[in-house]
Amino acid sequence: MNVWSLPEESTLRHSGFARASEAEVDLLVAREEARSAARFRTLTDAYAAHADPMRRLHLKGRASEILPEHAENEAIGTLVMGTVARTGIAGLFIGNTAETVLAQVKCSTLTVKPEGFVSPVSAQ
Repeated sequence: MNVWSLPEESTLRHSGFARASEAEVDLLVAREEARSAARFRTLTDAYAAHADPMRRLHLKGRASEILPEHAENEAIGTLVMGTVARTGIAGLFIGNTAETVLAQVKCSTLTVKPEGFVSPVSAQ
């Protein structure tokens, strides 16, 4: 599952300061959806042969809302999620979105940092 959104879409659509038309915002949303879907396909294609059947979900929204809802609705036993956030105390360890999701789900959760991630916390 991949949850995507266009950052600040609401501001672009509803702010008196934004000078983008509905059509321009719709185009930005469509481009972001296509970009996100392509990256998701690239990531999951490498594993498709090992998962029979593989179900891919590409949903628009906030991961912190969509993931817990989906985990509950589908009775997910284990949730594995990538995490890259770097802000606040939660960001140091697992990431802000993962921290929010973890507090909401009843299933086991495994968070994975990206390859090359270096923790800002030292053992000394």
